[in-house]
Amino acid sequence: MKNKIATIFLSTIFLIPLSIASAHAAPTQLPAMNLSEAPLDDQPQAVAEAVDNLNPLRFLVGFGLTFGGDDLVTASYTDGSTDKVEAGGGFMIYAGAEYRLNENVSLQATLGYHDDSIKAKNGEASFSRVPLELMGYFHVHDAIRLGAGTRFVSSPKLTASGGVPPVNINQSFDSTIGLVIEGEWLIGKQFGLKLRNVSEKYKAQGFAGTVSGNHVGLMGNFYF
Repeated sequence: MKNKIATIFLSTIFLIPLSIASAHAAPTQLPAMNLSEAPLDDQPQAVAEAVDNLNPLRFLVGFGLTFGGDDLVTASYTDGSTDKVEAGGGFMIYAGAEYRLNENVSLQATLGYHDDSIKAKNGEASFSRVPLELMGYFHVHDAIRLGAGTRFVSSPKLTASGGVPPVNINQSFDSTIGLVIEGEWLIGKQFGLKLRNVSEKYKAQGFAGTVSGNHVGLMGNFYF
């Protein structure tokens, strides 16, 4: 009996210090969670950029100048100079929307107005058309992307009046489809500068043959 009591007593003496040591041991620490690597002052900007990245849809407006195509009208001035209306030349404005499918690919659709015109005191001439463009872009870099697509041109019309001798032209052309290739330099998130090449032909209604509307263009986009 005494031996049994002694064994219990000794076991208790050894277990109590072990329990106390375990109770005072340092708790296991979990690794800290890094919620953001950005400094505290930069967190609002980081959040705004994250929100922008979550929204793949954005809108745009743009304008530019184009050069090329067959000569449609040539005007001569009293000082000996001349000016021309070209089937691929003129000033173009447009608006549309863009959707980014993933990190590398974007789709874009725009509707515009394209016009080349000359004016003088005794007459004027103009070649106008309404292009609808569907483009696909591949992003080769954060600031550079390459695009290709189709251009549907409706309501092309050549008009001219006045001149010496006086002329009066009101010639409509068939709607046409052209091909577009271009490169764009993205300046920040809101601006883009584009260099393009367009291949297209026009057929005058009631006449055989076609005229070339091939042209190059320099365009500027504003995204929002």
